[in-house]
Amino acid sequence: MTEDPLDTLLARARDDTAQPSDALRARVVTDAVRVTAPVRRPFWRGLGGWIGLPGAALLGLWLGAAQPALVFEMMPGLASETALLDDVFGASFELALTE
Repeated sequence: MTEDPLDTLLARARDDTAQPSDALRARVVTDAVRVTAPVRRPFWRGLGGWIGLPGAALLGLWLGAAQPALVFEMMPGLASETALLDDVFGASFELALTE
């Protein structure tokens, strides 16, 4: 049976006792310090999703409550507010409005 070249290479790497030079170690440490140093960012970058999600919720509330005409212009198939609510809640909603 022949010896696998990968086994030979790994055995040679295990037997290698060479140590890296002090200059190489210093460069590695310098690079590590540079890479892990904190980066200064503007304070609003940390807010991220805290502004986005409530902002989207408020916009949706404003569009739904204060601007129903704008919503009906954007959705030409809807004739009235009850048609929109029928799509959401079904035909039983119209019956509840008449009672």
